[in-house]
Amino acid sequence: MWGLNDIFFDKKWAYWLKDTIPGAERVIEIPDGRLFFPEDRPDALTGPMLGFWDKVMGAATAAAH
Repeated sequence: MWGLNDIFFDKKWAYWLKDTIPGAERVIEIPDGRLFFPEDRPDALTGPMLGFWDKVMGAATAAAH
């Protein structure tokens, strides 16, 4: 997840990290987010995080059966 209004880190770094970190699948852009957007906009973090954990738990459950 990357805040697009961050004045210190351009969004190109988000895509560099995605391409560099093994297993990273996508970048979620937060249009009005800044560096500490989870503190300012927890709603922008909650939905994508819950979706991620649902996906992880679904894969773990499928692998267990």
